[in-house]
Amino acid sequence: MSFEILCAACAGFFWLFCAWKGFSGLSRGRIRRIETENKELARKLDDWLEHQNEINVIFGLLVFFLIAFTGMGILQISYDLKIEASVLLRITACCGIILLFLIFCGGMARIINNSADIKILQITMPVISLLRITLFRPVISLMHAVEKRFPGCRRLDGTEIKSSAEDEIMSLV
Repeated sequence: MSFEILCAACAGFFWLFCAWKGFSGLSRGRIRRIETENKELARKLDDWLEHQNEINVIFGLLVFFLIAFTGMGILQISYDLKIEASVLLRITACCGIILLFLIFCGGMARIINNSADIKILQITMPVISLLRITLFRPVISLMHAVEKRFPGCRRLDGTEIKSSAEDEIMSLV
């Protein structure tokens, strides 16, 4: 039973990681290119991009919880298999496995997002938007209160939102 739950957590993590990478690569210029093909999709992408900070926080929290859940699953499997090892060795091995898994997911997400990032976003973002206005509403409200109290820090990671070169060119035209 632990193995099945671990596999589900890993699959969920991989999907969310791909969606997060795809969302991070989204820009206004890319949305303008999509708008020529599909105006409805471009409108949805633009709406999601307006809530970029909130959505990034939700992705970060979900990924963190799935990584923690995966680590607990790996530890539980090591106990179920009755592997003779100290707790420190088990935790170290668990961290190593998770690190390898993160490296693997990063590489695979880059490959998959080259061709399917918009499709992944079309499936994932309605769920993330629903979570944003329901389950994570207290976290988002706290985030807005902090931003209002400290207006100098616009993003949680301390960086400003960067515009792409295409965005800069389009603003000049």
